[in-house]
Amino acid sequence: NASNLPRPFWMYLGLGMAAYSAFVPFYSVGSGILQRRYSMDTSTADMLLLLPEGTIAITGPLIGLVVDYISVYKRVIYMGIAALCFAPVFAALALLSHPITPYIAMSALGVFWSIFNAIFWGLVSKFCSNGDQVGISVGFLGCSVNLGPSVLLLAIGVLQSSYRTLADEIVLLFLSACTLTCAAMCVPLSGLVDDLDERPTTLPVTAQEDGDPAADLLDRDSSRKSSSNMHSKTHHRSSASFQSDEGKGHSNNSKSYGSFEC
Repeated sequence: NASNLPRPFWMYLGLGMAAYSAFVPFYSVGSGILQRRYSMDTSTADMLLLLPEGTIAITGPLIGLVVDYISVYKRVIYMGIAALCFAPVFAALALLSHPITPYIAMSALGVFWSIFNAIFWGLVSKFCSNGDQVGISVGFLGCSVNLGPSVLLLAIGVLQSSYRTLADEIVLLFLSACTLTCAAMCVPLSGLVDDLDERPTTLPVTAQEDGDPAADLLDRDSSRKSSSNMHSKTHHRSSASFQSDEGKGHSNNSKSYGSFEC
């Protein structure tokens, strides 16, 4: 039931939409922007766009290992700091024209994007209400991180066709505003995650705790087998006792019959 998802989860979706609304469109239009603003050829601009993803491929597991040892509160704070650092990177690409700017900017973008990604996707299970709604949570998350970029790409297409001279600068500044929105949403979210470190993220074991139908069937089957075994043992004892009593009765009858004949 989606209505059982806690309020921090919906804020989590919002900041994810804001962050991916900045990065996914940039991967689509960034090569053209770098070529026009810094007079690059296509291959150089495309190679620069690979820096953030290549950085994630190298540093992602190491950052994820560190993230596992920090609290949820600190994760949200570090995620907000990383998102805040995105804003000056996009602003620098929009306002500075020095040839070295894109190299520094894309390298910094790769580091901050690695930190943000490792923390962001590691928080999915933490924001579920009791650990048994991971599927629906990931479904909403996939919707949010794709819906925002889809709408924004349409807006960028309209903007570039309407304002040809300053379209690239406007797009980059708007992407910077999206990352600032993401960082701002981390502030109230950090105040709602105090109890998430103690919240279990795995399913309870017994059927009485989580009402799992499969576990309930297993409990019933075990009870049925135990009852059957007890009934079988009782039946064997009763049969043995009956045979013993029958043998004693037969012996007593034989003795009585022998005494009568004598």
